[in-house]
Amino acid sequence: LLLPWCSRVARSRRANMELRWVYLAVSVLVSTCCAINYAFAVLTDTLKKDFGFSQTQVDTIGTVGNIGQYFGLIAGIAYDRYGPKVSLYVGAFCIFAGFGSLTIALSGAIPNPSVGVIAFFYFIGSQS
Repeated sequence: LLLPWCSRVARSRRANMELRWVYLAVSVLVSTCCAINYAFAVLTDTLKKDFGFSQTQVDTIGTVGNIGQYFGLIAGIAYDRYGPKVSLYVGAFCIFAGFGSLTIALSGAIPNPSVGVIAFFYFIGSQS
């Protein structure tokens, strides 16, 4: 009678430990993505060199990204309406859509993107 209960408790503890590692990995990933705006200086030389943007244009892109980070409306509305799980998925989508598009633009797949296009991609990516 006691043996099935003990094995069920052992399985649930093992599952909880595995789930804790998953939560840790996801939280580290989310923290890294949320802090990406603070590393914008890494992108500035690339934007200037590859696209010929001036410092004012690069500052505009950085400002739009900061606005996206500080006023994260998309993920915020999802959090208010649907809770944290949906908000996490929406934030992940914004990160991958924005920074994925930014990566595609920086790789040269989009010929001569304008400052507005790069700023829009950075704005969407910063919505997490």
